[in-house]
Amino acid sequence: MKVLVCDTAAILSGLVLSSSLKKLCPSSVISEVKDLKSVWILETALKSGKLEVRDPKQKYVSTVIGAAKATGDILSISKTDIEVLALALELMEEGYEAIILTDDYSLQNVSAKLGVKTKSIKTMGIRGFFEYEVVCPACGFREEYSYNTHCPRCGHRLLKRRKKYS
Repeated sequence: MKVLVCDTAAILSGLVLSSSLKKLCPSSVISEVKDLKSVWILETALKSGKLEVRDPKQKYVSTVIGAAKATGDILSISKTDIEVLALALELMEEGYEAIILTDDYSLQNVSAKLGVKTKSIKTMGIRGFFEYEVVCPACGFREEYSYNTHCPRCGHRLLKRRKKYS
């Protein structure tokens, strides 16, 4: 059975009200919906049963964090995006074909690493899978992944860039 896992963009776009497929999202998505029109869309989807709220188990969250570190997307993927992907993984393990509705490129990249399908809402989506590294443009410091936003050597702001293979 096919299910759609929605990130915030799916609610903001109103896409959550279309399609007869089962749609789920973690509670962190709900907390990101703020404007009046989107709140109306969200409430309508919840009341009509078109959207269910379900939080993923911690073991799936840990798997996603590990994958985000491996791809180098850990600096640019949000807690909500991690939970969206973790929920999709959990649903896949339960036997569902889970597809994530998102325009977030980091979420799409980590999803590709984990073998989870994504569908873009308003963008073209990613064209391939990439791995990134964290680099300091000032002193050249490099790391596979980092939670730091600034270089531990010189204090300059770190950047994420596609890995170069030699």
